Amino acid sequence: MADSGSYEQSRPDAAAPKPYGDVPLRDEPALAGWVEQQDAPNLVQFFLDAGEPGREWLGKNCARQVCDDFNRGWESSEDYRARRKKNYQLYTGFLPKKNFPFDGCANAHSPVMFERIHRLSANVFAELFIDRETIFSVKPTGPDDYEQAEILTLHGNWQLRNELTDFIRQMERAVGEFFAAGSVFCHSYYDPIRRRNRHDILNCEEFCIPYVWKTDQIDLSDVPWKVRIVRKYRNELEELRDMAPDEGGWSQIDQVLSKAPPSWDVLEVKNRDQAAGHEGMKAPETDPGAPYVFLEYHGWMRMPGDKRARPVCVTVDYVHKFVTKLYIREEEDWRDRMRFDAQVGELERFQQDTQAHEAQAGQAAQLQERLMQPDVDPAEAQMLAQGMEAEQIPPPMPPEWLAEAQPGPDGAPTPAPIRRVPVEMFSHGCCIDNPEGILGLSLGTMLAKMNEIVDASLNAF
Repeated sequence: MADSGSYEQSRPDAAAPKPYGDVPLRDEPALAGWVEQQDAPNLVQFFLDAGEPGREWLGKNCARQVCDDFNRGWESSEDYRARRKKNYQLYTGFLPKKNFPFDGCANAHSPVMFERIHRLSANVFAELFIDRETIFSVKPTGPDDYEQAEILTLHGNWQLRNELTDFIRQMERAVGEFFAAGSVFCHSYYDPIRRRNRHDILNCEEFCIPYVWKTDQIDLSDVPWKVRIVRKYRNELEELRDMAPDEGGWSQIDQVLSKAPPSWDVLEVKNRDQAAGHEGMKAPETDPGAPYVFLEYHGWMRMPGDKRARPVCVTVDYVHKFVTKLYIREEEDWRDRMRFDAQVGELERFQQDTQAHEAQAGQAAQLQERLMQPDVDPAEAQMLAQGMEAEQIPPPMPPEWLAEAQPGPDGAPTPAPIRRVPVEMFSHGCCIDNPEGILGLSLGTMLAKMNEIVDASLNAF
């Protein structure tokens, strides 16, 4: 594992560090201006333009929290990856060589786990994707929806066949992970390089979550943070550097590329190394074309000037701690948007009715004033009296919420701001729910024990 970076690590005998959000920031009021750009696709440049305080916050607060959280989660899941490695040996049949005192002894293997998992996965996959041309269809909900439903079906399936070119491969991988590992994780996002949506299935060495008491939400919204390990080659980083922020561009890429790429073993990935060994390949010790390693952090962080943590997405160069992308992982709640639009309409109608009532009251006052003039003849007085006897518009009733409304920028009362909610980009599927844990129970783990017994019996024979 790489060194945790340029910031100072806490010692075992040191006092417990304060939470990241409680650490006082230098020139924090000056950095609070980010809130005016809270919907920006990348806030890194704002902090870079803020000078030394902004760079210090990016390094000592933002990058530090991301890397510290990841390091704890990676270390706490080491036993899980070790078990996956052992099960993978039994699944593929590439058993490690026997050593002393069993050198030269039988190393028999029966493909019990492979046969059953592969047969089950193949049957389920064939049932899910019977027709590769029409992967899904949209059903009409009324007699006037047939044409629209057909268009949506054709367009959606065209996207899966021609745009999401790896969709079938990813789903095949998902079914295998579902039965062999018990938990399957998917990351859905927009790929700015390929300019299309992606749905990537992640294994235990590409995705990390912390130890939590439990998680029940399919979108992992009840997990405080999620980290995807992203590897980018030089040509990909150069393309991201030259993109505009609203197109998905990254910042500080020149600083990243000024450093040599890390070695392939910057993170201990025993499962990947084992798979490469089975294929007869070996990662070079030094490789100038190796990818750079980034941590894509989906969690919560207190931004400068805020009193509470906000959902953020931060991408950090793992080795040198350069923050390349940062955005607020929020969007408007569509339900609250409906409430806001309805209250805006109520306020506009109330203001129009108030203006009409005030206009009529002013007209009545003018008629009354003219009627009191001494030069009014009887015919005009009769007309004025008839005008005053016309039906008056009653004073409008204000909306109930208006009594508690806060004044807006112009001082006039406005509806409460639209509530913002986190955007979740991961999904978690469990083969068998684990009532005492957070990861799904798998048939693969159970079959692995049976496979060990069969292999031991064969070796003894």
